[in-house]
Amino acid sequence: MISGGIHYVLFIILLFFITVIVSYILLKILFAHTFPIYMLSAAAIICIISLVVWSIHFPHMADSFTRFLFSSIVAVLSAFCLAASAFIISRLLKENKQCHKCLFFEYPDVILLLDINGLLISGNPEVRKMLGYKPSEYIGKHFTQFIAPDQIEKAKKKFERTLKGESCEYDLQVKHKNGKIIDMHFKTIPIIHGNRLKGIYVIGQNMTELNRYRKELENLYHKHTLILNSIAEGVCGIDKHGNIVFWNPAAERMTGYKAEEAIGKASHDIIHHTKKDGTPYSIDECPVDLAIQDGKTYHISEDIFWKKDGTHFPVSYTVTPVLENGAVVDAVLTFTDITELKKTEEFIRTSEKLSVAGQLAAGIAHEIRNPLTAIKGFIQLLQFELDEKKPYLHIIESEIQRIELILGELLVLAKPQATKFTKSDIGVLLQHVTTLLETQGILHNIQIITKIDPSLPLIECDENGLKQVFINFLKNAMEAMKSGGHIFIEAQKKDEYSVLIRFIDEGCGIPKEQLEKIGKPFFTTKEKGTGLGIMISKKIIEDHGGTMSIMSEENKGTTVEVTLPIRVSASSVLHNSLLSG
Repeated sequence: MISGGIHYVLFIILLFFITVIVSYILLKILFAHTFPIYMLSAAAIICIISLVVWSIHFPHMADSFTRFLFSSIVAVLSAFCLAASAFIISRLLKENKQCHKCLFFEYPDVILLLDINGLLISGNPEVRKMLGYKPSEYIGKHFTQFIAPDQIEKAKKKFERTLKGESCEYDLQVKHKNGKIIDMHFKTIPIIHGNRLKGIYVIGQNMTELNRYRKELENLYHKHTLILNSIAEGVCGIDKHGNIVFWNPAAERMTGYKAEEAIGKASHDIIHHTKKDGTPYSIDECPVDLAIQDGKTYHISEDIFWKKDGTHFPVSYTVTPVLENGAVVDAVLTFTDITELKKTEEFIRTSEKLSVAGQLAAGIAHEIRNPLTAIKGFIQLLQFELDEKKPYLHIIESEIQRIELILGELLVLAKPQATKFTKSDIGVLLQHVTTLLETQGILHNIQIITKIDPSLPLIECDENGLKQVFINFLKNAMEAMKSGGHIFIEAQKKDEYSVLIRFIDEGCGIPKEQLEKIGKPFFTTKEKGTGLGIMISKKIIEDHGGTMSIMSEENKGTTVEVTLPIRVSASSVLHNSLLSG
């Protein structure tokens, strides 16, 4: 028995060392990164557990060495599995705790742990860095003590929602230890185990700098918007698909489209769909679309854009693509209404024509005046010899004087002449002109009908100038009535400051597209006209401070309206004196 006991003891010792070595090797394979001392400790624990298991089985297995050996192996393996499982769980728990600790203490934002009563349990080091509080200064205190007074109610409502298991995100202002108010963005996360709420995580991010940058960006955007809104040019932002994303007030004024009507619509469809002649403007040839496609800047000196009311206006515009990393992301269209510019250019061209007309008029007038002087002289000589024919000579002399008067008016184109304003009866002037042209009207089957208000006041005017105007209007009316008809002359008081005179014919009328050109030098609807008559008449009326308008309808007739002031203003007199000087 003693010898057998010795053998068992030796076997147990051997088994102990085998278990330690095997456990160490297995643990090293499973956990190569763990320290050897820790693994030896684990191996020893396994041996102790295996001995306990073996001792439990020993009384039942002592009668047989085979059973004894089997019991020992089962004990070792059982102990190893149990210890390994415990070790793995311990390691996982330790690693999880380590990760939690790293996340909690190394996270760059504030992390706080609250209990269900709102008391602060713990916080990471960022609490002190960001808010200035030591753990001893906030742990155990209610979170509302650190919230700006005017936002405590908001914070409580968010806390109550989180207590119900809902995560919340919100902005709050909190108090720094030094008294400053800090803008922060918070997220509250409920900690739930099973069905019970254990606490609340609060993650806070300092928004002070971000809000400052955001405010600077808003201010910058506001300034840029003010600049874009104040400039006279239309500015249109266009995305890479050709849709409008920005539309400034100048663009609204020019086109009639409000920003909310234009934004989101294709710029081509809104303002650039059709050419001036009415033919569609292909998007393939549209400079706006080309700029987006090829990334080049296009400047168009003259084109047309369309308004909301269906009319168009001349524009000069530039399309500049906006590039990002070499790719077109947007485009900016700036455009200017060049209506006034074109009027100025037309005025310059008209002035040049007037200059040429003045030179021609001066030459013509001088060339005609020379033979007229000779004719007038010979007529005066004939008066002494042809007593019986003197009435005819008086008529000839009167007509020659009128020709000289017309030549004088023609010279106005070359050099403005001083006009003499006297108080005259406009009705009498019209009657004289009617008498002069009445015979010519009868020859062409034209009847002149006058309707003159007898109570017309005397007006300040240049009689010769107005006679020339009225003669010109009557002659134009007669020439437009190839088949005869009626010409109506109406004169009445318009208001206490002016009189209104109308010349109404039943002639062929003037086409609408030609009507706006009437009065420009060398433009005429007559086969042999020069266009100077209406132009000179208009100038004489303007010299009187009056206005002239022409209304016409094809195949129905034309109406010329002249408004003249009863008293010529000082500005008109000054203007005329400057011209004559």
